[in-house]
Amino acid sequence: MRIVICLFVLLWSVTPANGVPAKAHKTGKGSQPVKKAQPVKIGVVKPVNPASTWFQDSPVSDFDALFKAKMVPPKDEFETTTQYQKRLDAIQASDYYAVALDDPPYRYNADRQGYEAFLNAQDLPAPLAIKSAFGSSRNEHPVIVVKRTSTSHGTYQGSNAFGVRATINKYTVAEDAVILRRPVNGGIAGIAISLFVPVPSERARSATLAFLLVFSTEERKGEGYTATDERYSSPTVDSPSDVTTHSRYIFSGDSSVWAYDKKTGDVLAKIRIGMAKPTLYPGAETTAEQWEALSRKSDVTQVTPDGLDAVEVFFRDLLTKEGLTPTVHRTPDNKTSVVTAIDPKTKRDVRILLLTKESGSGTMIAYTETGIEP
Repeated sequence: MRIVICLFVLLWSVTPANGVPAKAHKTGKGSQPVKKAQPVKIGVVKPVNPASTWFQDSPVSDFDALFKAKMVPPKDEFETTTQYQKRLDAIQASDYYAVALDDPPYRYNADRQGYEAFLNAQDLPAPLAIKSAFGSSRNEHPVIVVKRTSTSHGTYQGSNAFGVRATINKYTVAEDAVILRRPVNGGIAGIAISLFVPVPSERARSATLAFLLVFSTEERKGEGYTATDERYSSPTVDSPSDVTTHSRYIFSGDSSVWAYDKKTGDVLAKIRIGMAKPTLYPGAETTAEQWEALSRKSDVTQVTPDGLDAVEVFFRDLLTKEGLTPTVHRTPDNKTSVVTAIDPKTKRDVRILLLTKESGSGTMIAYTETGIEP
């Protein structure tokens, strides 16, 4: 479900409003749980098991340490492309990491028997969007800020061209953020990502929710695994704040929000909010550059010389191996096929449109997936 959040500009704010609903009252304490979670460890970089159901042996990675571990210095003018690629390849990119999220606002819905939470998706800064290999639209790659700190540097007297004087508040803001590869489940900038955590009311009385962003890192062509950005907001009469924002970004592949009980360590839900590149059909003609241009939001377009029957069987078997029950619909002329699979429990929704090329030789594939993980 997509919930549109209206952003109101506050005249005297230090930083822009983030459009997130007000934090709801959290449940009180109840009976003690049977299990007790280990303290969350911060300040390390250690991969997590994406299939884990108990956040005990999977410490939270410190963003600063993870950023430095994934940071690759830019290509030197005297360095060959092969040498630079070797440095990139030395970074382990297949692992998943967990970073703590500032608690998103949430409230319990007794009728739905679960928590409703909202995660704000921000816009990718224009300079970074232009120089990165993401495509031209900033809104297609929302930014999840995992930590923001503001430091005051006092005040000074300023005036505009008309001689109007004002006391200016000077701040610096530091942001640590993760950029989603391909947003799903409502992950568009300017829209809050709706999260639902199913928890029976009996357990909710004693649960204490916490949220993690769990993601794989992914290399961006010409960028590596990280990026930085600096923005300056000059003071005005209506908003006399002098703000410099320093941002650090990590590029993600697959990404999910994990909701877990801090008392027991039990993972209560894994809500998928970003997708990496899905497996291409073997022999597909789509190049990496074409994939970048075609993979808008959660769609992937591929072209293969193989016939409709072979492609249909491949995706049907693939979804079956992933525990889904695919349904296939063919048009009477046998030129179009739609393979769908919906998991009623996790709400994972896969739709694959197969079209026979007009030449009659080969198949076009459009892959779309939304939903949450088990």
